[in-house]
Amino acid sequence: MAPEPHSGADTEPGPGEPTEPLARPWRRDQRFLVALAVGLFALQAPLYHAFLGTGFDEGYYLYSSWLVCSAGIAPYRDMNYQYGPLLPYVYGVPQSVFGAGFGVGRGVALFFTALALLLAYRAAAAFAGRTAGACALLLLVADPNLLQPLSAALPYAPCSACLLAGALLLGEGWTSRVRVAAGLACFVLAALLRQNLAPYVLVAAAVVSGKDLVRWCFCAAVGLGVAAVGALPAIVSGGTAFFEQTLAPMLGAPFERPYELGPDWSVKAWLGCLWTLAGAHPLLWPLLLAGLIGLFGRGFQAPGNGGAPRRPTSRLGGLLAALVGAGALVHHAYRPTSRTFPDYASYYLPLAVPLAAAPLAARWDRAAEAWQARPALVVALLLCFPAAGVPNLGHPLSGACDRAALAAAGGDVAAAVRTDERMFSFCYPSLFAESGRLLLPELTRNFYFFSPSGRTDVVRRYHGTNPEIVLELLATSADVALLDARAWGVFAAHGDLADRVREALAARFERAATIRGTPQGDLEVYRRVR
Repeated sequence: MAPEPHSGADTEPGPGEPTEPLARPWRRDQRFLVALAVGLFALQAPLYHAFLGTGFDEGYYLYSSWLVCSAGIAPYRDMNYQYGPLLPYVYGVPQSVFGAGFGVGRGVALFFTALALLLAYRAAAAFAGRTAGACALLLLVADPNLLQPLSAALPYAPCSACLLAGALLLGEGWTSRVRVAAGLACFVLAALLRQNLAPYVLVAAAVVSGKDLVRWCFCAAVGLGVAAVGALPAIVSGGTAFFEQTLAPMLGAPFERPYELGPDWSVKAWLGCLWTLAGAHPLLWPLLLAGLIGLFGRGFQAPGNGGAPRRPTSRLGGLLAALVGAGALVHHAYRPTSRTFPDYASYYLPLAVPLAAAPLAARWDRAAEAWQARPALVVALLLCFPAAGVPNLGHPLSGACDRAALAAAGGDVAAAVRTDERMFSFCYPSLFAESGRLLLPELTRNFYFFSPSGRTDVVRRYHGTNPEIVLELLATSADVALLDARAWGVFAAHGDLADRVREALAARFERAATIRGTPQGDLEVYRRVR
């Protein structure tokens, strides 16, 4: 009997038949999607670097990092620092080499963002194929509400890169002790950058170990060893202050603060956060749900397999799903402000992208012979994210302060204050991030750590301020005082403090200049004369 003619669809090519025509369309698809994603990132990255608006948090991270690495201020011991012990060095070391400011900090953030994009591509490719990797890249760069927080000098980009690296190492190297140790080390590094990521270490260890006691002991040894090495210098320097300050965001400060936002573990708060996220990332969540159904259900239909379901790598997918679930519970139940600031989800949303990319890749693959459907998918993807996301957060280039205005204000502060003078100010640290001038460490948290009724010994231990400490700093420590209308408003709201501050200024300072037009209004500059 004569052999059946070769169809070229679901069978392997015979001897002498070229394989390149069958492989080329798939590679062309992947290259097209990757090139589109790279082009979008290359278009947005310089815009975010130069024009992205900023606020209190970004300026605080940059300025506190500069204080640690360039001014010799020790975190926990000399100033209140409620974040991980490695975070100041991520943004501080580059600033000590290239200079202080948002330009250097955002350059570091964009480096980690690019690394996170590569790791997301690799994780999605390992999870559901290379087309899924290309779709994951596109999902990340086409969402301004996700790419914007990653591009700012915040913990999101370095932490996301560590979490993705850890998930990839653990998901692909389940039986390798070396890869398991390296993966857990990445999760511990993320927790040393931002301590509220510690639950991810436990989730990863639980998924890897299961009921195996030996694996649990191995994971515990690796995690505790890496954590001890990373945190030991801060523990030696700060002593008990390290534990008091890193646990304060979870337990609350031991003194009353008028601007404190405590945890809200109610179901209403958690659902409110998820509702906000659904509005900020409207296409990601349906795709994530479809990805979870494909992971735990019947798999994804794909060509080249006779129409049979193709299951993605379940171990990596299960780990990603567990980490995303832990992220949603930890961040949004713990941070009630997530209902208005969905960028807090930027820690774990990059972990969700490989899961969300799998159904999109399967849909793309099913359109192998229907090229008319592919442009429609691309257009829908590119239009749905910005169209639905931007109204929830404002224009992606907006922010509390304009970076150019902050740079100008930093230059004015640098001109008015000498390098050897210590500043007293209740202004946001963002105002000083471009100045290279030294703010008194007790004031890096400005009015957020001002406790009008707190006991002086307790407030001092946490490097905060109260009326007594404010007057003491003006009397003994400050060389220059920069005061704006908001500072006077804080003083006036607490008894006769405003009058006592004026008396301290009149006794030891003289008015030297006025810096006008800063993002926080006009600043009155007082210089010590006696």
